[in-house]
Amino acid sequence: MTTAAHPPARAPGALPWVGHLPFLVKTPMAFMQSMRRHGDVVRIQLGPTPVYVINSPELIDIMLVKQGDDFKRGRLFEMARHMWGNGLISTEGDFHLAQRRLAQPAFHPDRLRSYSRFMLAEADATVSSWQHGQVVDIRSPLHHLTCSSLTRSLFSYSIDDDQVSEITRSMATMLKGVLVRTLAPDAIGRLPLPGNRDFNRSKASLQRIVQEIIADYVRRGDEDSGDLLSALVAAKDQDTGSTMSSEQLHDEVKTLLIAGTETATTTLCWLFYELDRNPHLYARHLAEVDAVLDGRPVEVDDIPKLEFTADLINETLRLYTPNWLLMRETKKPITFKGVEIPAGAELIYSLTAMHRDEALFEDALAFNPDRWQKKTDKTKCLPFGAGRHKCIGDRFATMEMILFMASISARWRLVGLPGQKMRVHRSPALVPSRQRMITVDRGLIGQGAQGRPTTTACPAHKGRDQL
Repeated sequence: MTTAAHPPARAPGALPWVGHLPFLVKTPMAFMQSMRRHGDVVRIQLGPTPVYVINSPELIDIMLVKQGDDFKRGRLFEMARHMWGNGLISTEGDFHLAQRRLAQPAFHPDRLRSYSRFMLAEADATVSSWQHGQVVDIRSPLHHLTCSSLTRSLFSYSIDDDQVSEITRSMATMLKGVLVRTLAPDAIGRLPLPGNRDFNRSKASLQRIVQEIIADYVRRGDEDSGDLLSALVAAKDQDTGSTMSSEQLHDEVKTLLIAGTETATTTLCWLFYELDRNPHLYARHLAEVDAVLDGRPVEVDDIPKLEFTADLINETLRLYTPNWLLMRETKKPITFKGVEIPAGAELIYSLTAMHRDEALFEDALAFNPDRWQKKTDKTKCLPFGAGRHKCIGDRFATMEMILFMASISARWRLVGLPGQKMRVHRSPALVPSRQRMITVDRGLIGQGAQGRPTTTACPAHKGRDQL
């Protein structure tokens, strides 16, 4: 863009020494949404480092798609590389392109169908384990479900509860640690602090578990088991004929475990939160599930018929886009809409904040799945990113979430305990706080058992700008 250059707008309120860092850490979404009032490009201070907030969908499209070669992944992804190695989510350039070509066949539609049987088996095991009237912190069983489902899709078998618990704990610690290392000076990550020790222990623990389950897979033979790992092992580069090295395979598995589990878990948690707040939407969802399934178990061929369920998931991904903070770095000086940005500058952008912009979506803070009945500009809603680094598992995640929702809702209605306030954990993902819900067996309603407890639904838009 070649218009005359001028300095960017500067965000007010920077504090001595730390700049805007306390605001970004304490109220991340409120801070990122507030930046949109100051223009398309806004300069903030994170400690002594100037950082440029990119707010415009047009500029984000240029940065991710049209001029993607002019940008590096940025500091967040450099820190992520320390967590999960050189997987797709943290690499770039020719190496990333080669890895993506190798991994792409694992997400072919025919392969996705084969993974569905693992997803449905794990979903059935989860819904069969609940008791009527049980109070659960819903994130825990949903995380176990997505983790065990992904692991079975990867390796054709279930990992035990201890491994799932350790993966869950390790990922939570590491995601928080990555955010701290991204926003804080480099020296902080090298200090002998309790948080750094926990981060390093979690990293080693996850590495050990991945090594164990891959080693077990290798011991069971190298035939194609219809799982994701078989597809990754069998993949060959179309130009060179090369396959993934052992190190690359480990890194991709770690990437899939972390990215694949967190996105689905977080999205489903927020969706059940919204359904509980909006009983009329919950009723429509349950009616659709009942009409499509007619009392039988859900199948992968039911997905196209579960249209409203898909709209609910799309709306949740818009309003609660899991990756609320992303970054890029300029390779050379650039000019965005007349704003000059130097080479080597760190850029941050929030797809979640963009998706909540009233200028882009009518009544943007309202949870309204019916908006998806109309055509939506794809450059304005990017829950899985865009360009060469778009999430490779977007269709996997969408299929998984629809199947899980149908499996759960065919039998259960989840009712939130009154008086809970939802908060967001400090993490690169929009992870909700503790969310206690009552499991109500839908088969018992109308047979003398207690139905849905009386709750007061909150207005659909209140408080979201504070998350």
